Amino acid sequence: MMSVGQDEKQVVVVVVRNVGLVDLVQTLQDAMAVEQQTFDSLSQQLEIIHDPLQQQRLSAALCTSQTRLARLCSRNMRCFRQVSVGRSC
Repeated sequence: MMSVGQDEKQVVVVVVRNVGLVDLVQTLQDAMAVEQQTFDSLSQQLEIIHDPLQQQRLSAALCTSQTRLARLCSRNMRCFRQVSVGRSC
């Protein structure tokens, strides 16, 4: 990059950041899909379990999963927005 002009360096930096952000967004979306499967599985289990203690445990796990999913969605949206402006999330 020594022979590259300042404007060209800035373009390269923005492209590299965007590629990293795109990869991060994809990783977050993959994690969201896994967490959604966990949430769905817990929901199904909760529907068929009748033992109050197991229901309580599943309900707590379901709330934890829901919180994780909400955080992943929030991070994903924040990073997704940054892709268009070339900043890190």
